[in-house]
Amino acid sequence: MKTLTAQNFSVIASFAFLLITLPASSSAASQGATLNNKADVDHIALAQYYKNQVDEMQVKIEEQIEALSHKPRTSFFGRNGRNIKKHVEYKIHQYEIAIEENLKKATYHQQVAAEQSLNPASASLTQSGNTRS
Repeated sequence: MKTLTAQNFSVIASFAFLLITLPASSSAASQGATLNNKADVDHIALAQYYKNQVDEMQVKIEEQIEALSHKPRTSFFGRNGRNIKKHVEYKIHQYEIAIEENLKKATYHQQVAAEQSLNPASASLTQSGNTRS
């Protein structure tokens, strides 16, 4: 009886989650379609945003290392101690992956911003929708 109730609850919860997220994902897709045009996006601001994300991740890594170094030695004994160390190492690894991704995104947006600044006439033409024939 318990497993049937748990299965029903999980199915209902999954269905409710789907209903809640469906409108959000469709509106995000429509907003993403308007931002796909390179001229509509402020690439300098996006590059700065990703650089700020990198800085935040580096601070989080430093916090994790500092927290690990200030743990009392007795807390590292036993199974829980190994789990704590592995969890902190995992979090640091995830932060490093996020830093790499954000750096790639920042360099991409810097390159696009540089291209737009070198050729502002084509950017203004694409914004107004006029093209030369």
